[in-house]
Amino acid sequence: MKKVVSVVGYSGSGKTQLLEGLVPELKKRGYRIAVVKHTHHTVEMDQPGTDSWRLYQAGADVVVLASQGKIFMVKPVSQEQTVADIQRLLGGSYDLIITEGFKEDRALKIEVHRKEDGPGLIFERPELLAVVSDEHLDIDSPQFKPENYSGLADLIERRFLSITEDEAVLYVNGKAVPMNPFIREVFSKMLLAL
Repeated sequence: MKKVVSVVGYSGSGKTQLLEGLVPELKKRGYRIAVVKHTHHTVEMDQPGTDSWRLYQAGADVVVLASQGKIFMVKPVSQEQTVADIQRLLGGSYDLIITEGFKEDRALKIEVHRKEDGPGLIFERPELLAVVSDEHLDIDSPQFKPENYSGLADLIERRFLSITEDEAVLYVNGKAVPMNPFIREVFSKMLLAL
């Protein structure tokens, strides 16, 4: 999961507001960005009575609603999904996955901090990539003002998006199995032959 960064902070600190400015800045630079928001609330994407709702109620394991321009997927899960689970679901067609929340995940964090949150941060180095705050903090991590989307995008670009190595991961029964360069080449050639 080299290309995942998580935006974290206390409730109301401005995480979503930060993403509303950061995502367009990264898109302007030509990157494909996926955002995954974590919530503790139960969310229903479908409405009772619709065909997709009826099919889900009938016992479908997954229901995908495809329309012109958007796809929605309803997939029940038996346990809370990790960022790695979601990354596999999204596939490799994104340059960067930015999560909002997922404090427990091992991805590097950008912590959004407000003066009224108090003097302490939730995270420290080495997990902390940067802090976005309305006040200067005496810490050894890069700090950005909340409206400095360009500066934060520069840091993300240097840290995550300038990496050009090809990464291939084989999943067996939901577990990542690392592949050395020889095995990766064999799989590549097999797929090309198909």
